Amino acid sequence: MYSREEYQQVKKEVVKQRKAYDENSVDKSREKWLDARERRQDLEASRANIDAIYEARQMESDAEKELEDAIHHAGHLAAAKQHREHTEQAEKASRAQQEKEQAQYAKEEEEKTKAEMLQRWLASGGTSHQFFQQWGDMWRNILAERTMTGHDAMAERMAQRYAGVQI
Repeated sequence: MYSREEYQQVKKEVVKQRKAYDENSVDKSREKWLDARERRQDLEASRANIDAIYEARQMESDAEKELEDAIHHAGHLAAAKQHREHTEQAEKASRAQQEKEQAQYAKEEEEKTKAEMLQRWLASGGTSHQFFQQWGDMWRNILAERTMTGHDAMAERMAQRYAGVQI
């Protein structure tokens, strides 16, 4: 059993030995190990002197040990980083899809409204040339009005469809 003082001393030594790991420690250690392994393989392939090969093997072994320590101490941080990045990518893709769908919906609504309004314009005595000159301003006004009144395209179509029906 450790006395309180011995326990505090051992605790201080452990803290000194422990490196500060972060979410990138595993990636950095893996890169260092891969570099050391590649250097060793290059030296062995080139038939370098035995001392250089031995030194490269030792560096590879040290790098592998460092990688194992990083995985042990910071593997959960690296996994959390990977999960966070995956989630961010999924959210980004979802936002892009939503924006694409919204742009498509806006285009369809404008085309549908444009066709309906052109018919009304022509029925009122206007020309198509006049209509197309005025369309940009008209569309902005229509959107502003829909926004203020809480436009619901389906409800509007249903109201138009059944406007003359009496119950």
